[in-house]
Amino acid sequence: MHFHAMDISLYERLTRRLGKHPESAKHVIALWLWMKYIQFNDLVEHLSRQNDSTLDAFFAEAQRCLEVIFNDVTPPSGAGDDVPNMASRLADGEPFGLRFFVFHRDISREGVTLQLTNVCNLIFDEGNLAGGEGGSGAAAGGRGLNPMAVPWVPQEEMSHEGRRSIFITFSKGSVNPLTREEIAHFFNQRYGRCVERVMLEKTNFGEPPMYGRIILTQATFIPIILNGVCLKKFFVYGRQLWARIYVPKEEGPQ
Repeated sequence: MHFHAMDISLYERLTRRLGKHPESAKHVIALWLWMKYIQFNDLVEHLSRQNDSTLDAFFAEAQRCLEVIFNDVTPPSGAGDDVPNMASRLADGEPFGLRFFVFHRDISREGVTLQLTNVCNLIFDEGNLAGGEGGSGAAAGGRGLNPMAVPWVPQEEMSHEGRRSIFITFSKGSVNPLTREEIAHFFNQRYGRCVERVMLEKTNFGEPPMYGRIILTQATFIPIILNGVCLKKFFVYGRQLWARIYVPKEEGPQ
């Protein structure tokens, strides 16, 4: 089966059977494809197995998320967790709702745009879908798309450590402080191979560090770890650790 055959089949179902506008369907599937980076690994496969009414409900929810991401729409107070179908797919059963996209609007916008530009606009080309056996081979091969390529990540993200970092703090006066290795092992086990390295405050001998920074392999892990909140508490091998987005000094408040 072609690498994008399931995506194409879902697009055709949305546009031809459910009557969705092609551009709306492209944007919605771009969102679903990007969401695999925030622990919705099998979302497209899951949706492909659902009946039309369930798929239509997911589509409506995705459009609400896209409004928040691209139109700067802010959901009313109390509406942060009203995306139950998506929430049920998030690993560890943590809450997931529209407030996630409000808090991570820039990352979400960039991620969805990349999927739309580099994948959906190529494989969902109407001319390609109409020709070829099943349309899938023409969609990829006719436009030079490598179906096995690693998703493109901007070079700036790979080089600018500040844009892919999380700031961490520890409880004052804690005994037996966490080590770099323990922190990296905890997050790599919980979220996959996400940690490039851990930096801790340099202190005098015998004094525990109060803060540090986790440099991630890519910025897309930030919303996975923080899950839409400004400050999140973790219990790492029985010890508390607080995490928030790292703001480089040159980008902080003036």
